[in-house]
Amino acid sequence: MLYKLQKYKKQRKLFKNLEKKIIFLKSLYKNQYFSRSFRERVVQLLQHFSFKVFQSNIKNICVLSSKRGGVFRCQKLSRHMFKQLIESRKLKNYNKFSW
Repeated sequence: MLYKLQKYKKQRKLFKNLEKKIIFLKSLYKNQYFSRSFRERVVQLLQHFSFKVFQSNIKNICVLSSKRGGVFRCQKLSRHMFKQLIESRKLKNYNKFSW
């Protein structure tokens, strides 16, 4: 599991670094006002990027338990770990009304 978690963190870091570059190049490619030769050069630049780092390929994994199912995106915690942390009062500003 530790290997999967390290791999997941590496994918997130790559996605964060490359996201803006790839989106910018895609917008240049789709813009019809540029010449065809310029857009072909942009396509060549896009082919050098690894497409394994796109957001649709990155799966949510809990940071603490390395589980894939039932993960809250903003906290990156599974629902079980989230409930456990709330019950032990380690998370502030959250109350356990009913589970």
